[in-house]
This record gives sequence, C-alpha cells and structure tokens, in this order.
Amino acid sequence: MSRVTKKQFLADVMHEIELLRLNSTEAERANLNFSQFDPEKPSKCIYGQMTGDCESKRAKELMDISCKRVFNIVNGPNGNGATDLLNKTFSDIKHWINGDYKGQTWNGDGERTYRYLSALEGYINLNSAKNQDILHYIKGEIKTLSL
Repeated sequence: MSRVTKKQFLADVMHEIELLRLNSTEAERANLNFSQFDPEKPSKCIYGQMTGDCESKRAKELMDISCKRVFNIVNGPNGNGATDLLNKTFSDIKHWINGDYKGQTWNGDGERTYRYLSALEGYINLNSAKNQDILHYIKGEIKTLSL
C-alpha cells in the first residue's frame, strides 16, 4: 500500500472534523472544552468530551460516521500507542498511517481496543495540531478551519 501524503492526511482529518460537526448533537458539541482537553484521557479526548467516554457506544457511532483513515499505534516505536505520537511531526508518524477506517479500533463486542486511532485522534497529538481551533470549529464558534 502506498503511503498517504500530508495533504491527503489533512484532508482525511478535515473530513472527520466536518462530519463530527455535522452529526454530533448540540449537547455533544457544547461539551467540548479546550481547558480540559487531554487527548490521552478517555473522558477528555475529543470523542470522550463529546460523549463522556471515547469507549462508549455513542463514540463508536460518531467514529463510524466520521472517521476515514486510521493510525496503527500498536506498532509505535515504544509500544505506547498514542503517547508515541506526542510532539511528533507528520514526517515522524506518516509510516503509522495505514489505511481506511473499517471499525478496526473496536472489537466484535463493540469495545475499544486502542490498536488504532482515527486520523483526527492521531492528528491532535502532533506538535503542530490546532486543537483549540478544532474544538471551536466543531462547536460552531468559528466559521472556518485551516489545518
């Protein structure tokens, strides 16, 4: 499989953001709070803040609707999953971006396995991520977003 370009990756992240904005409820969007945002915590990451827990059935529904691409985080250099993405650049992590989302971050029982992250979940860990702008955009507080 050929590797994704940065432009393609950012388009996939933006796709996920747009569909989260479109398909989340007003209450879910209102839950987003940058001062409490922590991409490493299941209740404080983007899906976690919106739904209460990124392992919830609703988080899976939103991910199934919006996610287009995944990271294989199990194979990170230290085996620490999302933590391995922190403070990295696209060039550092592009080899982990490995394919279309097909629900592979969830097992057959609907439980989160954390073998994979969505493109957005991976992006928000990078050192250049515009997390505050993303949250404001999803909430409708700003009209445009440029990654």
